[in-house]
Amino acid sequence: MFLVGPPGAGKSTLARKLAFLAGLTCIDLDSYIEQFAMTSIRSIFAQQGEQVFRDIEAECLRIVAAHPHPVIVACGGGIIERPENRSLLKEQGFVVFLNRTPLESFKRIDNFTMRPLLTSKEQAAALGERRAPLYEEVADYTICNVHCTCSVMAHNLLDELKRRSILCPHV
Repeated sequence: MFLVGPPGAGKSTLARKLAFLAGLTCIDLDSYIEQFAMTSIRSIFAQQGEQVFRDIEAECLRIVAAHPHPVIVACGGGIIERPENRSLLKEQGFVVFLNRTPLESFKRIDNFTMRPLLTSKEQAAALGERRAPLYEEVADYTICNVHCTCSVMAHNLLDELKRRSILCPHV
């Protein structure tokens, strides 16, 4: 399963909570990228540029998508930028879109130095407007999470996954 959405939507937090409830492994793709590249995402952007970062991101997505056991993957906000990533998400798993407005997401972000493409409200709005149709394109299920707690979202999503027989009812 892949969680997608704008930066600050709560993908990593929800992935950890859902993985705990379902007894699955959680992979935060941004953390995986940093381990894979042996440097921070910020450094990759600063020293090598966005294209190199997107290449590394795509390679890491292919690796985690091939994981031999079911996992919950919290993807970075820009994972949907490349058509091949969108295809892989759709082909390899159930995709959940955490639909939070860009400005709501922007309010949740504490450390902007870790978000190379998100430094102002205007940038957040423009990025969100451009990416929204791409998130919707890959989504199998959408959660509008402006007013829900992470725990409520995780339990609701777990119920939905059981209802769709994506997870066993006894989980």
